[in-house]
Amino acid sequence: MFYEVRVSDAKGKLKSKVSSLELSKDFWKKIYEEDDKSTVASKKMGKTSIYKKLKEMYPHLYDSSLNFNY
Repeated sequence: MFYEVRVSDAKGKLKSKVSSLELSKDFWKKIYEEDDKSTVASKKMGKTSIYKKLKEMYPHLYDSSLNFNY
């Protein structure tokens, strides 16, 4: 739930209002956009590249005797 936001200037005069409905719509729009971006990125990245990225990020977790053939 979002509450109406009122923006005022230094003198206390009301400059603008943002309704709770506008805030809610903007919030969920940004959430869905971020989700779409992450979904597209994961689809573009193949299994091999995911493995390589994880190996670069966490080299101490991967034993050199293990071999993954993708």
